[in-house]
Amino acid sequence: MPHLQWVGWAEMAAGAVVALAPPAIGMGVLTGTGAVLLGWRGWFLEAGAPCPCLAGLRQRLGFTAQSWDPWMRALAAWFLMAGLACMFVLWMGRERCRKPVAREVVPGLGMVLFLFWSLFWWTGAYREVLVGVDDCFELPKMLFLARHPDLARAAYNDQPWLHTLINARLMRWLGEEVLWPRLFQMFSVSAFWMAVGWLGQRQLGVAGLLGAAVLMLSNQETVPLWFSVMLEPAALAWACVSAACLYRPGGLPRHWQVVLSGVVMAAAAHMKLTAAVAAPGLVALVASQYGWMAGIRMLLPWMAGFLPAFGLFAFISPNFHWGWLLGVHWEARHTLTVEVLDVEMWGLFLRSGWLPTGVAGLAGLWIVLRRRDPAIGWWAVGMLCGALAFLGIARPWWPMYQLQFQIPMAVLGGLAVQQAWWNLRDVAVVAVRGGPAGVGRPVDTRWLASGFVKVLALPTLAALWIGPGAAEIGLGLPRMREMTWLVNPGRLELLRLFAPKVRWVYGSPETGGERFLAGVCPPPELLVVSGKRLASGTLDARRYRELIQSSRPEVLILSRRDLADPALLAWVRDTYECVHRTETHDMWVVRSLLPQGAVLQDLRPSLLGPSHGM
Repeated sequence: MPHLQWVGWAEMAAGAVVALAPPAIGMGVLTGTGAVLLGWRGWFLEAGAPCPCLAGLRQRLGFTAQSWDPWMRALAAWFLMAGLACMFVLWMGRERCRKPVAREVVPGLGMVLFLFWSLFWWTGAYREVLVGVDDCFELPKMLFLARHPDLARAAYNDQPWLHTLINARLMRWLGEEVLWPRLFQMFSVSAFWMAVGWLGQRQLGVAGLLGAAVLMLSNQETVPLWFSVMLEPAALAWACVSAACLYRPGGLPRHWQVVLSGVVMAAAAHMKLTAAVAAPGLVALVASQYGWMAGIRMLLPWMAGFLPAFGLFAFISPNFHWGWLLGVHWEARHTLTVEVLDVEMWGLFLRSGWLPTGVAGLAGLWIVLRRRDPAIGWWAVGMLCGALAFLGIARPWWPMYQLQFQIPMAVLGGLAVQQAWWNLRDVAVVAVRGGPAGVGRPVDTRWLASGFVKVLALPTLAALWIGPGAAEIGLGLPRMREMTWLVNPGRLELLRLFAPKVRWVYGSPETGGERFLAGVCPPPELLVVSGKRLASGTLDARRYRELIQSSRPEVLILSRRDLADPALLAWVRDTYECVHRTETHDMWVVRSLLPQGAVLQDLRPSLLGPSHGM
C-alpha cells in the first residue's frame, strides 16, 4: 500500500530529528508524531495492515501474527508517551518531595476497586448465568445445597465445599439468583486488592496499583474469571489476604494476626486446594521481612490457627474425602493426558496479552532481587515459585491456571510501573543544571543521555499495554457473554414447563446454566460428573448407567457421548420420550409425565424450530 511508505518515512524522520535536534525540538517532534500516527491510524488505516518498522518481526515472533493493529497502536502510543515524558521532564522539572506512599494507597485502591466494580456492572456480569468456563458446575452445586442440604452427604463433589456452602446459604437467605454468588466473588476480589494495598503500602502508590490492575486484566482468558463464580479466583484472593495478615510495617505481627492468617489460609484451601500455590509467598514474605528465626517462631501460632480451622471447615462440609479431593485428580493425571492442552499451555504464554505483563513483571522481579526489601514483591516472587511448581505436576494444565501466574506477575509489574514513575520524577528534579530544578533556570542537555532508560521506561510499559494489552481486554470482556450460547432457549422453556412436576433432572455439565435458570437439581450421586471423574475410573460407563437407572430422573439431557453406550440408549428409549433434540444434546422426559398419546408436536410447537425437530 503506498500510504504505508509514508508511515515508514515519518518514523525514520522522527527518529533522525530526535537524535540530531536540540531536546526541545526533539520532544515536540516525538509528541507530534505520536499524536498524528495515533489519530491517522484510527481514522484512515485499515486494521491488520503491517507496520514497516515491525515487518521483520513477523517471521520470528509468533504472537505478532495474531493482529498487526495492536502493534501499530503500541508504536504510535510509544511516540506519544515518550514525547509527553520528555515534556514532563523539561517543563515540569521543579523540585517536589515524594509523598509518603501510604497516602497514595487509599486513592489508588479506590480507583482500582472502582475499575473492577464498574466493569462488573457495565458488562452485565451480575446478571449473566455463565461467565466462567466452570460456572456450569458451580451454580448447580449451590442450588442443590440450598434446596437439599439434608441430601448433601450423599452428593459427589471433587472440590472442597466451603465456597458452595457460603453461596448456598446466601441463596437460601436472599433468593436463588446468580447475583449473590457474583457479589461474593466481587467481595473476594475487593478483599484481594485491599490485601495488595496493605502489603504494598511502602512500595505501591496510585501508579503502581493502577498498573497492577490493568496488567491483571490484560489477558482475555483470565478477565472473565474475576467476575465468574469459579473457585480459583476466590481461593487465590483469600490466600493473598492470609499473607496480608502476616505483614505489620515496622515490627513483628501480633500473635492474633498470625493466628488469623492461618484461619484465612484454611478457608482459602477449603475453597480450592490450589490455594496452596500461594503458600511459598507467605514463607518468602516472612523470611524477607522478619528473618528465618522469627518465621520459625511464628509457625506454631500460625498452625494453631490453620489446623483447627481446617478441621472445622472439614467437619461442617457435607462430606470430606481425600480420595475425591486428591485421588481422583491424581488418577486422572495419568489417564487424562491431553497433549493438545499441554501444547496450548505454552501457546497461552506466547499470546500478545502476556507481553506487557511479562515485560513489566520481569522488570519488577529485577527490582525485588536488587533491593531485597519490598514485602509485596517477595510475596509475589514466592507465589510465582509456587505456580511454577504446580505447572510441573498439573496435567492437564487448564487455561484457568494462568491466573496463578497472572496475579504475581501483575503485582511485580505494578512495582515496575511505580518505580518507572518515580524515576521519571527523579529525572525531572535533576534535569536542571546547578542543583534542584527551578522555573527559568537553564536546561542541562545531558539529561537525555544520562536518564534515557529512566525517561523511556514508563512510556514503553504504557505503549505495550495500549497496544496488545488493551486489545486483550477488548477481547476478554465480550467473552463474559459468549458462554450464554450454552443455554438453549427452547430447552430452557421446556425445563421450566416440567420443573413443578419433577424431583430430579440430570444433564451433562454443559447444561448446568439452563438447569440453574429452570430451578431443577440433579440426583446427589450425579451432582458432579466431570471429565476427571470419568478419566480416573471412579465412574466408568457401567457405573454411570447404574446411577442414572437407580436415581431415575424424570428428565434427562444427554449428550451424544452419553448416548454412545448402547445399553444406556436402549434403557432410555424404553423409559423416556425425546421431546427436544439439537446437534449435541437430546432432552428426554419420562413417559408418565406426558399426556396419554402425546407426541412431540403436542408439547410446545412454538419452541421447536426446524433445527430442534425430531
